[in-house]
Amino acid sequence: KIKLGEGKILPGLEIGLTSIRGPKARFLLLLQPALAWGPHGALPRIKPEPALFQSMTVLNTSLPKDKNEENEIKMLRIKTYVNLAVCYYKINKPKHVINMCENLDYITDINKHCKALFYYGRAYEMLGKTEDAIKYYKMAKRLEPKNCEIGKALADMDRYIKKSAATEKDLWQKAFKLEPQTKISNYNVNAEFQVAAREMCQYFADSEEYMKHNLPESISSDGVGFIRDLCAEFEGVVLQENGEGKKKTFSIIKQGPVVD
Repeated sequence: KIKLGEGKILPGLEIGLTSIRGPKARFLLLLQPALAWGPHGALPRIKPEPALFQSMTVLNTSLPKDKNEENEIKMLRIKTYVNLAVCYYKINKPKHVINMCENLDYITDINKHCKALFYYGRAYEMLGKTEDAIKYYKMAKRLEPKNCEIGKALADMDRYIKKSAATEKDLWQKAFKLEPQTKISNYNVNAEFQVAAREMCQYFADSEEYMKHNLPESISSDGVGFIRDLCAEFEGVVLQENGEGKKKTFSIIKQGPVVD
């Protein structure tokens, strides 16, 4: 804790703090160099320029009169840190977002605050820390399972991971001058069937939701074999066998995302 009047903070900031009243008071304070770090600044880090303190509050300096006022101040502080995290995200400052969330964690249990967890994930995604981003997105998803924005963020991360894996594989193949492996063997199916089957598998692979399509009972064994091998080339797409003997049928299935 810092007491005013002891010369431990910037003179202009002390003047500003003593000029406002009430736990909800806020201000924008522009300090000239003489009332900030001095007419010459604090070189090399701080130049002799006016210092702007934005959206400052005196919530931390307020002494609540009773429990109700204490709770009100706490809620205002939580709201302030969350809103600042959102603002820093919008101006592409992920480290500041994390800092706001860490400050929030001192006030309340952040594991119970969906919006804060979500922006924790956003910040880590911006920093390229995929595992941390997914971790916080999933924590937020558990609090609000039906939140579409969180669901979309997880789906985007899933696509990014799959795309990165495919790109990495392609780079390694090019590095060692390897031809891409194919699991398609020689089946007695015409070119038109092959094109249609590949477009169907691609359609299933691009879907974010669970899908199922029953193959016609008249399909040949070569057609089934071709599609089975083709499915292996697409992430999450499988050929499922149903029944036995003459009643056996086949279905193409796109597996849905797994939610922890």
